[in-house]
Amino acid sequence: MRRAHPGTEAPPEAVFLREFIPEFHMSDANSVALADRIERFGHALRAYELADFLAVSRITIFKMARAGRIPCFHVGTCVRFDPRAVAHWLRRQ
Repeated sequence: MRRAHPGTEAPPEAVFLREFIPEFHMSDANSVALADRIERFGHALRAYELADFLAVSRITIFKMARAGRIPCFHVGTCVRFDPRAVAHWLRRQ
């Protein structure tokens, strides 16, 4: 998992991670900016793409999806993430 370099702010994707990594904190403005970036995608996101944006591992994304903690849908055995649903979910965090 990526961490902010010493002397910098936490990564913008940290707001929703409070439940998973309690030491992460960030402003609501950063959360909205990240949600806006995610929402612009024109295709369903794969786990590795979403993991990259949120600075967590693919495994964390799959665990969250399985637990119903992040909105997702299935195409056969593949898990995909609707950018608008993820952005809406992120804004509520």
